[in-house]
Amino acid sequence: MALGIRWTAPLAALALIGALAVGSARAQSAFDPNVKWGSKVKEALDALQLQGDAKRGEDVFGICAACHMPTAWGDPAGTFPQLAGQHPTVIIKQIADIRARNRKNPTMLPFAMQIEGSQDLADVSAYILTLPMNPNNPKGAGTDLPYGERLFKENCVRCHGEMGQGNEKDSFPLIGGQTYNYIVRQLKEIRDGLRLNANPDMVKQVNAFSDRDFLAVADYVSRLRTPNHLKNLAKLKK
Repeated sequence: MALGIRWTAPLAALALIGALAVGSARAQSAFDPNVKWGSKVKEALDALQLQGDAKRGEDVFGICAACHMPTAWGDPAGTFPQLAGQHPTVIIKQIADIRARNRKNPTMLPFAMQIEGSQDLADVSAYILTLPMNPNNPKGAGTDLPYGERLFKENCVRCHGEMGQGNEKDSFPLIGGQTYNYIVRQLKEIRDGLRLNANPDMVKQVNAFSDRDFLAVADYVSRLRTPNHLKNLAKLKK
């Protein structure tokens, strides 16, 4: 993703966004060499050691904006996720995994392959982290929230935290405030075996979920406001 290159189509479905590890997975780093589901991609490991330049990353992100929007809020239908405020480790892992064919994403792959190296990964992820999150992200119907809250607390808190803030060190994504439809779709793709780089312990957990479970927990998660979210929302008011 060299600066100055502009793709004919934008980066699609970058992260979650990353692994969307909604499950009681063990809190191990996705970059730990002993973790089977973790990234072994050299450029991702190299990018983690680099200082990301958010200013350069803003230029890189220009190629992503047509799908993820200049705000990085994604689209209301959830075809493209909200990226704003996401942990750099998540962004780096997902792009590198797609490039290495560890995650199937045929829409994004041709463009991800044009990324030129680890510094661009570090830069664009640093920029995405600075972006304020959507204060009015699309949510579900709100009719099954107590059940969704129970599912979240029983299955998701260990990795994603009480507010869905995730864990940067272990590459567990920030999911609080994500677009409702995107969360539902990713849960189903994990269940259906379409997310090859998902934590296998999380896959087992999701496989036990019913369609009601998917809708309820996704609705609850979409309404969470993480510390990062609240901090970035404050920037919008200035």
